Amino acid sequence: EAQGAEQRAARETLRQEAATLTTRLADVEATNEVLYAAASELKQRLRGVSSELSERETELGSMKLDPRERRCALCNLEFTTLRRRHHCRQCNRAACNACCPLHPPAPGGRPRRQCRQCLREPLFEFEPAPLTDA
Repeated sequence: EAQGAEQRAARETLRQEAATLTTRLADVEATNEVLYAAASELKQRLRGVSSELSERETELGSMKLDPRERRCALCNLEFTTLRRRHHCRQCNRAACNACCPLHPPAPGGRPRRQCRQCLREPLFEFEPAPLTDA
């Protein structure tokens, strides 16, 4: 009879352990579902951000300055060692620092160059000044 009592106690201990493990498994599976849903959402957001980044990089790639630009599109002065060539981040015109200064950043942003023409008329399509033999 003592041996039967030990077996019943061992069986009860195993049942309690099984119940505890079942509860823990359910908790882990629920957490797993939450994590899977969060991971899926993050993957979707990452795809969107990656797509936007790719578009921006393509856009920036097209903003490279033409090395043949030798004069400021606004004042028509020639670029030199002291009068450096920059480009407007809005219209992409080659311009000197006087015509395309660095402007304070938007909150949380970085300073950006914007030419005088775009500051006055942001949607105006500007034709560069004609080259003159000076």
